[in-house]
Amino acid sequence: MRRSLMLAAAAALLGLPGLPALAQSAGQTIDMGGWKVMRLHNADGSFKQCTAKITYDDKSILAFAVAATKKVYVVIIEPDFKLTEGQVYKAKYNIDKKAVVSADAVAADATTLVIPIENDSPFMEGAMAGNTLTIDAGGESIEEPLTGSKDAINQLGQCAVAALGGT
Repeated sequence: MRRSLMLAAAAALLGLPGLPALAQSAGQTIDMGGWKVMRLHNADGSFKQCTAKITYDDKSILAFAVAATKKVYVVIIEPDFKLTEGQVYKAKYNIDKKAVVSADAVAADATTLVIPIENDSPFMEGAMAGNTLTIDAGGESIEEPLTGSKDAINQLGQCAVAALGGT
């Protein structure tokens, strides 16, 4: 993610042609091969987050988000989850069954799990190149394909750089 954000920042600052400034306006949604990339603002107009999400046929949703705090999150919405809202769960996640990472995840509601990603971790680069994300938390397990994630995560980085850079 750091490399993607730096490349996007350099492109934005230098005005390089061929690198679109997509999803930089509040409420604008860009479709990137099934992924939806959007920039969200709070009611007062301040930046809230940039999000890249995909909805699968089984109605589960996978999202990557960069918050105004510069923190990165993975959000899983799974209709079959039976989580306790507000509870912290020990989560384990990995890309393509490699390098399992542990984190404290929070249930936003019974079907939504929010996992903070370490900013220095290679997770986002792995998500761009990988095939499958696996998450285990709260006695639940989910495995989702990452098809098309490279373009969506690159766009997410551009959105975050634009929002956090004040443009």
